[in-house]
Amino acid sequence: MKIAVVTCYRDPDYIRARALRASLALIPGVEVITIKNKSKGAKRYLEVIAAVIKTRLSKRPDAYILTFRGYEMLPVMRILAAGKPLIFDEMVNAVEWFVYEHKKLHGFAAKVFGVGYRFWLKTCRVILADTPSHADVSSGISKVDRRKYVVAPVGTDESAFSYSPYQPDTSQGFRVFFYGYMLPLHGAEYVIQAAEMLKDNPNINFLIAGRTERCKDLLEAAQSRGAHIEYRPWVEFDELPRLIHDSAINVTGPFGNTFQSQYVINGKTYQFLASGSIALIGAAKDTDKFINRVNSLAVPQADAAAIAREIQWAYDNQNLLPGIAQAGRQLYDQYFSNKVIAGILQTEIIDHLKKK
Repeated sequence: MKIAVVTCYRDPDYIRARALRASLALIPGVEVITIKNKSKGAKRYLEVIAAVIKTRLSKRPDAYILTFRGYEMLPVMRILAAGKPLIFDEMVNAVEWFVYEHKKLHGFAAKVFGVGYRFWLKTCRVILADTPSHADVSSGISKVDRRKYVVAPVGTDESAFSYSPYQPDTSQGFRVFFYGYMLPLHGAEYVIQAAEMLKDNPNINFLIAGRTERCKDLLEAAQSRGAHIEYRPWVEFDELPRLIHDSAINVTGPFGNTFQSQYVINGKTYQFLASGSIALIGAAKDTDKFINRVNSLAVPQADAAAIAREIQWAYDNQNLLPGIAQAGRQLYDQYFSNKVIAGILQTEIIDHLKKK
């Protein structure tokens, strides 16, 4: 069976797309055809559309998967893949993102958008979600049959984030690493507040990287009050595995206590677990498998004091951290690995497609 995996996004090798391609490649009898943009901006849409047409004529895929974030490509792909099953990797419901989380649409505009999005969702054979609660909330928001949804964890690029025994670089202290786009759901402000609460311990230092311009004022204010924070405007993807392995604690969140943050397990979480490091997460509806001080560190969202408390506990109990890190990797292998995702995709999607 030939599956065309289509990505049209600012980052065509976003972790979710990488994990889906790798997982599909593990399924016997499946040939993965990768279609992704090389260009940026509006040009990428024309590039991907042309590639999909060419692939349909030359390689004749049996089904198409449109990966995250493909909202604007969904109507186009439904037309280009006419007559073939279309699997939409939704992850985050578009109405959830535009209306409930970021409040970019209101009133009549939100209703019109919701009706249109619902129409296109219903044309998909399967909708992929990252967590059960996200599938539930998307089904409820868009009034789409819950049975259309298949839940597959985000996973990670296991070739990049490979396991090695927990052995952080402590030559410059006990480093806590946090990175991301600093979106509201991430709750970067709570990490910064926690760093300030821990300022009296000079051995605990924070490296915060990503779109730090979004919280630059908070970072500078915390530094001025004595917080041990280094921040960088970005970290290249190739640097992440080393930074993760070298850090004593890797902070994933989400901590923002927003609408969306209740339903996600951040993609960074899987990177940290796969690497054999310590992941500090924010509790959400689907984090019941994460047990505090057993296979991870877990705190309530929107609680800087809890973040600081767990980091201080980790510092005081460094002899226990290798065991927690190893248990975290076992958690990844059992529930979140590419092999696990491949099994879900095979039994929930591929086997059903073969029967029809």
